[in-house]
Amino acid sequence: MEPILFLALAHVLGVLLWSGAALRLGLRLAAARRDEAAVLRAVREGARLDRRALRPSLLAVLISGGVLAATEGVAVEAWALLAAALGSLALALGRAGFQPACARALRRDGEAALMAGRRALRHARRGLALQVPTILLLLLRPGWGGIAILGGLLACLALAAALLTSLDDGAARAA
Repeated sequence: MEPILFLALAHVLGVLLWSGAALRLGLRLAAARRDEAAVLRAVREGARLDRRALRPSLLAVLISGGVLAATEGVAVEAWALLAAALGSLALALGRAGFQPACARALRRDGEAALMAGRRALRHARRGLALQVPTILLLLLRPGWGGIAILGGLLACLALAAALLTSLDDGAARAA
């Protein structure tokens, strides 16, 4: 098998694993909003998914995608640069925010664990809010001329961030 084909296969498999893990985490986050007992389960599974599937597959996608984009001569296209930037930011936030927050939540007991778990899940929502547009960029591949598509993606990202912030503020007031 040629190295470029192996790299393309690794890239596609990485995207599939990453998308599946992101979907599973999103479903866990949705379940945790309805049920307080599910918060710590979501934190446990989210930390495991992040450590075993999300971050490794996202890193594999970024590396293999960067090499593939460079060999195809599309490394300076809008979709490639924005996907790399958003994916790298999601990786950094997962490592610096979500994993430590999960560890703090799982070390605590009772109400303190629940509050720390909610904070950890807010980090997970922010990470997913970055990963969804990244996946869309990989699928749509808009060029610099696709200003409407890029603007729409950025507007969706801003809307997702605003919704997450308002939902988090509403949950904090209710608690």
